[in-house]
Amino acid sequence: MTSTDVPAPGEWTLLFTTADDEVPEHFHPVLDGWVGHLREREKGAGIRVGTPILVAPDHRVDPRLVAFFNSLDFSGLALTSRQTYAYEYKWWSEFLERFHTTWDFATEADFAAYKVWRTDPTVHPPAQTRKDKRWVEGATWVKCVAALDRLYAWAEKKGYVEESPIPRSQVGRTAAPTAAVYSKNVRSNRTKWVSAATYRAWRDVGIRGYGLGVGGNGELKATTPDERFRGRNVQRNAAFTDLLFSSALRRQEGGSLLIDEVPEVGQESFVGAAAKRGKVRPWQAEPAALGNLADYINVTRRGAVRRAQKAGRYDSLNPIWIDHIAARSRYGVVLVTTDGAELSMKGLDIASRMRLMRYTDTDVYKGPEPLWLWLSEDGLPMAPDGWGSIFQRASKRFAQECERLGRDERDVLFLSPHSLRYSYALYVLVVLHQFMDRKYGYSPTDPYDERRYSPAYDIVRDLLGHSSTQTTRNHYLQPVLGLRGKAIVGARDAQAAIAALSLTNPEVRHLAPAEMLPDTLGPNE
Repeated sequence: MTSTDVPAPGEWTLLFTTADDEVPEHFHPVLDGWVGHLREREKGAGIRVGTPILVAPDHRVDPRLVAFFNSLDFSGLALTSRQTYAYEYKWWSEFLERFHTTWDFATEADFAAYKVWRTDPTVHPPAQTRKDKRWVEGATWVKCVAALDRLYAWAEKKGYVEESPIPRSQVGRTAAPTAAVYSKNVRSNRTKWVSAATYRAWRDVGIRGYGLGVGGNGELKATTPDERFRGRNVQRNAAFTDLLFSSALRRQEGGSLLIDEVPEVGQESFVGAAAKRGKVRPWQAEPAALGNLADYINVTRRGAVRRAQKAGRYDSLNPIWIDHIAARSRYGVVLVTTDGAELSMKGLDIASRMRLMRYTDTDVYKGPEPLWLWLSEDGLPMAPDGWGSIFQRASKRFAQECERLGRDERDVLFLSPHSLRYSYALYVLVVLHQFMDRKYGYSPTDPYDERRYSPAYDIVRDLLGHSSTQTTRNHYLQPVLGLRGKAIVGARDAQAAIAALSLTNPEVRHLAPAEMLPDTLGPNE
């Protein structure tokens, strides 16, 4: 299990099983006695690594929730979804605890009250930190409903509850929550699509600590490094955002890469078990992003490894020692452990990836080294979900710079890892549209026929790892629907087209005139 502080009275505790025998100290006398063989007991009970465990204030663990967390209904979800849903069950349990009831006796009235409590900031005291915030915005509440609906659908099927507390539109297998359960404010304040110039301004100001200024044409742009900026891991963080902006990888996919999975320029690599639903697919990145990534590996990462070696931080880990990497015709690339076992690189889950170590003996440095690409300052692997707070801090700093300049709130950018994924997908689609226009002689004044561009949509579908092209069109590429009507595809390059889209679609953001845009997607170093 992962360690945790002793919970406050009335607080439920959420833990996740790990591959080692670490236990929360002084949490419970029985648990203290399991130090050294906890994982063995979990294996015997069929509990996988990463499984949530929800503990009541009196240290009870509901066996039905244990069964749910181990069921295909829950374990088949992507890792990030399992973590998000598990925390929602904690909030739900704590809310019901206040009314002296439990999840299996919750009513529709309880759910209605919970919706108010979870979505209305006026019923909570001001949050001093992000951890203190108890309410969510409309877009996040959709996920909350999905989490609870999944639990109760499973519980109804097993006979643990007679009826879900979530109002349903109908009865039967196709039953779904009614529209009333969702918040009317389902729009997120996060920006979905940005041009390359806009991304660079956000990165340089928010991640690298530059000041924000106004150019001669009134455009917002990064200026010079701000001496007041005290950000850390700048090179690492910028390399990560550049990678996502030029590859369409998800946060979990990009954040769980091994150093040996970084491709050469023009080459492909693969994501496997770390991808959503474990769907293996190839990916590439722009040369500029790979160059910045190489700089991070050779400078910041190397320094972190040396400090960790000197401090002996790798001595207390529970590593999987890798001897070498080999190619197998049937299994692809495999990691060969020091005891001769072979592990498929594509099939390794995140928890196992974070434990991979090898002994390095080169002119650069000598000693143990993690295979995990993204390391913290102390040289230990950084969990993928840690990137969320880095994006939030970067967006907050950009907002503060906008406020300093007296800019309208419409200039503020709230970017997330998904924003960068969206943006790259749009960029690729526009490039493919322009290529097909030139190849087949289509004119910007011709009526737009989506069927002509089916190959373009299919390519972007595969790039994103979607199973359905319709999903790609509906959720990622909505701005392109206006390309023909506005004669934007005839723009001189893809970034000029995206800049023009921002004039008609408020979810597409561009902070610089089109004529100032470079012709490349990569960072302007």
